[in-house]
Amino acid sequence: MGKDKVEGPFVVSIVRDATNSSSIVVHLRMKKEDLRFTVESKKLKRKKQAIEAILKSKNFKFQSLKRIKDPKFTTDIISFEEKFIMKHYKVGVLYCKEGQKDQREMFSNERASSEFKAFLKILGDKVALKGFSGYAGGLDTTPLGSTGEYSIHSSWRDYELMFHISTMLPYCNDDPQQLQRKRHLGNDIVLVVFKEGNLAYSPSTVTSMFNQVIIVVQPVQYKNECWYRLSVAHKLSLKSFGPPLPEPALFQGNEVFRDFLITKIINGERAAYRAEPIESKLIESRLGLLSHLEQSFTPLKNLL
Repeated sequence: MGKDKVEGPFVVSIVRDATNSSSIVVHLRMKKEDLRFTVESKKLKRKKQAIEAILKSKNFKFQSLKRIKDPKFTTDIISFEEKFIMKHYKVGVLYCKEGQKDQREMFSNERASSEFKAFLKILGDKVALKGFSGYAGGLDTTPLGSTGEYSIHSSWRDYELMFHISTMLPYCNDDPQQLQRKRHLGNDIVLVVFKEGNLAYSPSTVTSMFNQVIIVVQPVQYKNECWYRLSVAHKLSLKSFGPPLPEPALFQGNEVFRDFLITKIINGERAAYRAEPIESKLIESRLGLLSHLEQSFTPLKNLL
C-alpha cells in the first residue's frame, strides 16, 4: 500500500506470471485506473526493486510504501476489484410509433406493435419479474410488482442485461408525462429507440442528464423481409466506440444482429464511464475505497 502526492493512495501487488516463469506481473491500482506491467524477474533480485522501478518509471512521487501481510487485505482487494468489473447492464428501450416526435407521445404508448414485439424477442427473453433471481436492473421483483409484471432480460456471454421496456412498465392514466416510465429509461446510460416510419428521430427528444448513448433501431422492408436499420448518437464527451456500423447499416433479425447490438450497447456504456460526468464519480468512488483500505490496515513492514 502506498501514497502518492498526486494520485493519492494506491495498491501494488506482485504475482508470478502464469505463462512465463521468468517474469512477474505487477498490478497497480489507482483512483483513475488499474495498470499491469510484466517485468523479467531475473533482472530484479527483490520485490522491492520491482515496485520501486515501476513507480519511478511512471514518475510517481510516493510518500510511503507499506507492505501488508494481513490475509484480509487480499480479500478486500478482490472485493475492490469486483465492484468495478461491469457484468450487469440496465438499458432503456423506448417504443416510437410512426409519426411520433414528442417524448410524451412515446412514453404514453400502451401497446407494442407486432414489429416491436419481434424486436424484443431478438433482444432477450421475456421474464416474469415476481421472484426473478437474476439481475433486475432496479425493477421490482417482489409480489408488489410496482414496475410491472414482465420485462426483457438477456444473458449474453458473461454479461446480464435487463431492458427497461417502455410499454412493459406501468401506464398511469392521470400522468400525461408518464414519469414512472421516464424515471427508469431516463436514468439509463444507453437508450435504444425502436422507431417505426421514416420521420427522423432527434437525439434530444428525451430530456435526460443520464442518457449518454442513443441507438435508433428502425424496421424496414428489405429483400421481402423485416430488416433493421441502425444509427447511433452519443454525447460529445464520449470517445468513439466499436463495433463500427457497416455501410449500409442494415441487419437481418438474427443472432449476428443481436451480437452486434448488445456489443454496441455494452461498449457505449463503457465509453460513458470514461467520460464526464460519470468518470469523475467513479474516480471519487475508487478514491474513497482506496482511502478506506489505507486507513484500515496497519503496515507490518516499511519497504522504504
